Amino acid sequence: MTSPITGAPESKYTRLDRTELWTQLANAIQLHASQAHSLWSGFGAFWVVNALLLVALFPGGALPSDSVGMLISLFGALLALIWYSIQERAVGHLLRHEALMSKLEATIGFDPTYAVSGELNQELYETYLKKGLKVREVLKISSVGGIAFWLVMLVIFIGRLFIGMIGALVKAF
Repeated sequence: MTSPITGAPESKYTRLDRTELWTQLANAIQLHASQAHSLWSGFGAFWVVNALLLVALFPGGALPSDSVGMLISLFGALLALIWYSIQERAVGHLLRHEALMSKLEATIGFDPTYAVSGELNQELYETYLKKGLKVREVLKISSVGGIAFWLVMLVIFIGRLFIGMIGALVKAF
């Protein structure tokens, strides 16, 4: 659409003034903090449920029956898969908020030394965060590890069930 007065293309968006940019930056920082809190709360809940499933998997220090073990393992694998999906989405929102913070800080004209975003404030990022294992990697490893553990347990219980069935068939003949 073009302006009837100037003939130039019109934008359907209103440019934000400096105060509105600051408000948006504060909103983005708050959204990021809220999303990070939700992610870690979910992580804690995931491991509490995993611990309960492990206790159910080894009642009295021994393995349960094959059918109960298969059910617990299947539930654990599904739970870990669901948590992985939720976590990927939550981390995506965190990345989106970080990118928005960086764009807002750049638009406002922040001195990179004082910027919140790691993209803009490379000096502090390099000093404190570049080295070592990243938290997001730990989250991913824990959920993938949970999926792998529960699937291995499921295969063990299915294998035990089939071995028991084959043993029963051999005895019958």
